Amino acid sequence: LMAFNETAERSNRTMFILISALILDLLAFTCILPLFPSIIDFYAKQQHRDFLYDAFDTVTTTFQSAIGAPHLKRFNSVFFGGFLGSLFSALQFLSSPVLGALSDIYGRKPILLISLCGSLLSYLLWSQASTFSVFVLSRITGGLSKASVSISTAIISDLYPEQRVGKGMKATVDDVRRKCALYVKPNALFSFSAVSDTVGKKGIRSKKFDEEILAEIQMMRAYGRAYFAYLFLYSGLEFTLAFFTHMRFQYDSMQQGRMYVFTGVLMMLLQGGFVRRIPAEKQHSIVLFAIALIVPSFITIAFAQTQAVFYAGLALYAVASAIVVPCLTSCISRLASAHSKGATIGVFRCLGALARALGPLFASTGLLCLSIIRTCCSRNIARFMF
Repeated sequence: LMAFNETAERSNRTMFILISALILDLLAFTCILPLFPSIIDFYAKQQHRDFLYDAFDTVTTTFQSAIGAPHLKRFNSVFFGGFLGSLFSALQFLSSPVLGALSDIYGRKPILLISLCGSLLSYLLWSQASTFSVFVLSRITGGLSKASVSISTAIISDLYPEQRVGKGMKATVDDVRRKCALYVKPNALFSFSAVSDTVGKKGIRSKKFDEEILAEIQMMRAYGRAYFAYLFLYSGLEFTLAFFTHMRFQYDSMQQGRMYVFTGVLMMLLQGGFVRRIPAEKQHSIVLFAIALIVPSFITIAFAQTQAVFYAGLALYAVASAIVVPCLTSCISRLASAHSKGATIGVFRCLGALARALGPLFASTGLLCLSIIRTCCSRNIARFMF
């Protein structure tokens, strides 16, 4: 009984430390979102702009000319924001499976500390970023070390319900080779061959057991596709929302901050009061409902002409966001084997990072294309009128 109490106390202490670290890390990560338009405007208005900003500006102008978009600085800012968001997530896509696999081999704690120290270094660079090049360097550093969420998820899945701490694990050379293969093949969640060697050392399995494993991996593939599609759309809206509200409603950084606080508080209330109480057997159907909810939320936001309608769409967006990622991650962690949970969740997060790497670029490019359509329509109307 004493041993059980000590284990429970240690688990609670670990959870408190994890939650505290993640809150600080996520606050620092999200506080840049409403500041993106102001940050890019700051570097654009510098008297002596550095070479990297000029290079980005040249590439953006060339791209606008190639697709026939109007040369407007506000669209340059949108494209810059989309690129920086995609750069961060692309680097996270490369680093997440590596750090997740290393946490299975060397333990969660040291790899989590390395990840948090890398994030801290990126924030220090950002605070001293007097030039655009230093700011980009801070985003690169942050993207390469952004694995705290996936490692913390692995720790929590180790602790509950089996009450096992996934640190100090010993690994053979085969373990290293197999887990590194998840990095070499980031589509491992979609591949049966990438996971089949974790079942049984001698490969002696019954036909029924093989069918069960195949069904589990097919389910993981389905979850991976759903996660990728959802985050592709989510990240596109997330990184263009600040620019969208700046252009349509003339929001400044303070108003955009309130907008993100609104969604954050709503998500926190839902996750704390509703999502954590969803039974495991109902998570799949709840995820389907939340993904379907994304469509009306996007339509409402896109066509909103008043702030009341805009915030209604934002509320739907927050409800879907609060449900999808936690439930999908929980489903994946239940399907993953205990000794490869960190690597599996790392690859799952890696798919999300890939979606986040593509989403902002596609969304910002789509905004440029919409500007072409709007400009052409305005010109045709003007010709018709006069």
